[in-house]
Amino acid sequence: MSLSQKVQNMPDYKNILEKIIGIENIVIADKSKLYNNHDSQFICTFDFLGEKFELFLPKYFPIHLPKLTVLTDLIHSHIDKKGVVCLQNQEDIDYDIENEEEVIIKTINSLRNLLLVSEEENSKEIKYEFNDYLPFYLNYCEKKCLLCSSINGDKGQLVIEENRILIGIDSTLYKCYKKNSNKNYPFRNYIHLELHSLPKITTSNLMINELYNCLTKSSQKKMEKEMNKAQFFLCEYKLDNGIKNYFLTELEQNKSIVYKNNISTFDTCIKIYNVRDISFEFLRTRGGSIQADEDVLVIGCGSVGSEVVELLSSSGFLNLSIVDYDLLKYENTYRNLTGFIYLNHLEESNKAEVLKCFTEFKYPDVNITIYKENIVELLKCTKLNLKKYKYIIVCVGNNILHKYINKYIYDNNINTKLIFGWLEPYGIAEHILTIDTSKPGCYNCLCKSTNNIHFTTDDVDYKIRNNVCAGSYTPYGKVSTVRLATSIVDLLLNDYSSYSPLGNKHFIRKGNFKKYLQDGYKLTKYANYTQEELDSISKDFVYEGCDICGKRSNNI
Repeated sequence: MSLSQKVQNMPDYKNILEKIIGIENIVIADKSKLYNNHDSQFICTFDFLGEKFELFLPKYFPIHLPKLTVLTDLIHSHIDKKGVVCLQNQEDIDYDIENEEEVIIKTINSLRNLLLVSEEENSKEIKYEFNDYLPFYLNYCEKKCLLCSSINGDKGQLVIEENRILIGIDSTLYKCYKKNSNKNYPFRNYIHLELHSLPKITTSNLMINELYNCLTKSSQKKMEKEMNKAQFFLCEYKLDNGIKNYFLTELEQNKSIVYKNNISTFDTCIKIYNVRDISFEFLRTRGGSIQADEDVLVIGCGSVGSEVVELLSSSGFLNLSIVDYDLLKYENTYRNLTGFIYLNHLEESNKAEVLKCFTEFKYPDVNITIYKENIVELLKCTKLNLKKYKYIIVCVGNNILHKYINKYIYDNNINTKLIFGWLEPYGIAEHILTIDTSKPGCYNCLCKSTNNIHFTTDDVDYKIRNNVCAGSYTPYGKVSTVRLATSIVDLLLNDYSSYSPLGNKHFIRKGNFKKYLQDGYKLTKYANYTQEELDSISKDFVYEGCDICGKRSNNI
């Protein structure tokens, strides 16, 4: 049924509206003269709480709530310049989509709550809405205004392009914007001001004195000092959750006007720009990540290691070092995070180099140092100082290298948090070994322990061989690598936040055995254990006679 047909058969909305206390002068549209407005069907006008409104039914009513437009001259932080009402928390309105009458009534009641709440009671909500609705009322410029870096100090610079203003030109993000641009725009200075309260929206203009009276004492003095020098003022106000919001104001540069110290009485109109904060600090907060300056080393940039690096970068670890001498080949692009597109002009490239390019392009504030040599050669030649890293993650999937790295760290008295991660063939199991080197228990302990749990038998070669050039590979899928990498980074983040400190533990997760068994391979006895039984056994792997980590007091 079309929207027009639906409205022709519509119920008696006048009768519904008359049930709502406060609604008067309902005028239902003539069915023969119904018209569409942005995919909405006009239904009626009505008076409510001293204002006149129009009611529209959206195309997918009642799944989508009715639209309301005010016809009177009502200034409100939740009504835009076209009169469209933005209902507060409309996503939280609970209603039965089969009951159109209920939807109408709850929508009007939400409008009532919006209009009846006093400015004082609604100040908290207005504060959160202020920056979005500011341009709808005030004399503002439609240029897109972007805050590219966090604000430090009283002054800064901005650049005005044809259609946008970039604030914080010294940021990495600004360099990303300008990388492909051939135009150079002059820098402009701005003064940073702090507000103790927001200006009340009473007219379509914002005056200098209205802004001045909302400033903190120190910012008022700053404004008095800079009025005849600066053209732009970046105004900051804090929300109750601690997040900072901004808007930019521009003064008319008229030589005949001299701003004196009595700015509180100066009623000159100023331009205003809505500012969107896209600084890395805000974006990371918005994305739920931290901002960690500690150094983290990832050894191995293959299918698991590449995912670990991406997760660490997105989680807020800004200083990473990665090690891998191997090449990203055509054959392993579908298992590596970076994929086929990052082959350099269809030439095989070093995995660490490609991963650095991929990650820093996606997260420009992350700094990645790469080592394109074999980890053994790096350590023998002392090109890599492991003592600087708070966390070392090993994702090489090679038992011999695991043992070598483990021994090197203990032989050189390196105090760090060490994480090994590896997969068994076909993804039948995922393993993580976490080690705090100040406590007993290491990779060598696990190898010698009677509780060295694994699901494959030792006397079988599981590698799949293609032609000689393509080499061989151990079969497992992308889901297994992503899941293992996620678990590794989750453990690291829990330790970093002190939520769950890393101990010396062996974590095991059983996978899917079906394909493995179909190909004729056998499982060890541990395949019959429940996950709970595996968790219980795997905790005890410390080998008392270990010649690597030595005899230490049991602090686990």
